[in-house]
Amino acid sequence: MKPDASALAPLTGLRGVAAYSVLLAHALETFFVYQQGGPTPFHGTAFRLAYFGMSLFFVLSGFVLFYNYGHRFQGGIRPAARAVYHFFVARFARLYPLYAAGLIAAAPHDLPEVFHQHRWRVLLSYVTLTQSWINTEIAFFPPDWSISTGWFFYFAFVPAALLVRRLPRPLLCLVLYAAIAPLSVFALFRFQGAALEALVHEHIFIDAAVSSPSHWWMTYLAPPLRLLEFVAGMLTARAYLSLRDRPANGAAITPVLAASLTWCATLVFLAETTGIDTLLSEVLPNIAYAPALAALMLCLCLRRGWLHRALASPPLLFMGEISYSVYMWSFFVQRLLPPLPLRAGFTLIEALPAISDTIVDAVLTTALAYGSYRIIESPARRLIRRTLSAP
Repeated sequence: MKPDASALAPLTGLRGVAAYSVLLAHALETFFVYQQGGPTPFHGTAFRLAYFGMSLFFVLSGFVLFYNYGHRFQGGIRPAARAVYHFFVARFARLYPLYAAGLIAAAPHDLPEVFHQHRWRVLLSYVTLTQSWINTEIAFFPPDWSISTGWFFYFAFVPAALLVRRLPRPLLCLVLYAAIAPLSVFALFRFQGAALEALVHEHIFIDAAVSSPSHWWMTYLAPPLRLLEFVAGMLTARAYLSLRDRPANGAAITPVLAASLTWCATLVFLAETTGIDTLLSEVLPNIAYAPALAALMLCLCLRRGWLHRALASPPLLFMGEISYSVYMWSFFVQRLLPPLPLRAGFTLIEALPAISDTIVDAVLTTALAYGSYRIIESPARRLIRRTLSAP
């Protein structure tokens, strides 16, 4: 029995939360700057808010894809091959048209001479959407790393879905994974971090003009590492599918929901003051949020409380629908609003121009994203799927 689609409506609202979290994080770093340079007044919070937003995107992606496609890769070779073909047509239609539009818009401003020094390798990675795979993501066009990481997830999805579908006791598997994955990443970087960084620098790093620093790529950008969050989303969807027809246990859901929200808020806003920031430095940019986000999504889908209703409200659903365009165009809008640097003594009055720029940034990005969604993203997706998925 297929559940009421409204049970998953909050996930669309969460996509909006993810997109605007990243927008706000970048705005805090762009507009709240000091005249003498140095870290911005919200530097730590901005970075952790961006970490939260990207982790939310990746866990959501795993959930939604497994929910919609996890059951399709079965049967004989021919039906399975056809399902894989339609899956990749749908995902290409979802990502590539807007990505291509962003590349075209960025090229006149971002395309540096260094691009031509590594012309074929960098060009190939941008055409095939594999920048984060081989560490060429900073050649130009800032949003490319996460989009290419999403493309990596799609190739991993089919074999991962076949495994996740066969897992017994899905909820227990999710709980064990949520505990083991962060600890494994923490141990890996704590005891083998230097060796891994040297390996990355030798085989993946090209130069500082096109590649991120080896440590940053290894701990934040590397698609195999971010795959852990994607799999967390897949396991959450599997657990939800096993529980959706049972009566919701409010006595269990309420404290889990409260704990997941508290954990995310603590990481974003209080990590420095509590010392968590230092303790979890190896996992904070990625997998540290995933267990709480998985719990949050599962609780939201199983029980229709106040947070479910808030995330399923028309404004949040609108934000979620245009979230890909918001993420894409926010980088461009922020370039149009030069900041007014702050003096050393930070005051509310002096910060008003930065606050104003942040609000204008959000409004202009939303307007541009809505137009992009209606004119580019949605029509191109329908056209590609209709053309390439014809029987």
